[in-house]
Amino acid sequence: MVFRSVRPSPLLTPVVSAMLALALWALAPFLLGRDFRTSELLLVAALAVPLLEWARRRWLRREREAIESLRDSALW
Repeated sequence: MVFRSVRPSPLLTPVVSAMLALALWALAPFLLGRDFRTSELLLVAALAVPLLEWARRRWLRREREAIESLRDSALW
């Protein structure tokens, strides 16, 4: 049995953060009834970086635990 998964790259965090900020900027007129201010846009992007990095580390930790579990159970 081969255990393969797509590993999240360290580059994924800033790219997704920028995409999230741009998506919110585009959707703000519909969601808020007004445009995002530049400071709000930068705040969203800045807050998204640690949140996405936490999610990436969690993803990698779960993948590592799954591999170790397979190794321990002699299925790998």
